[in-house]
Amino acid sequence: MLKQNCGSNAGHDQGGLAVAPKTT
Repeated sequence: MLKQNCGSNAGHDQGGLAVAPKTT
């Protein structure tokens, strides 16, 4: 979504929160 680090919900939980906790 915001970065390649978080492509899915699973990845978003790991890297997504670290990168952008606002983008849930």
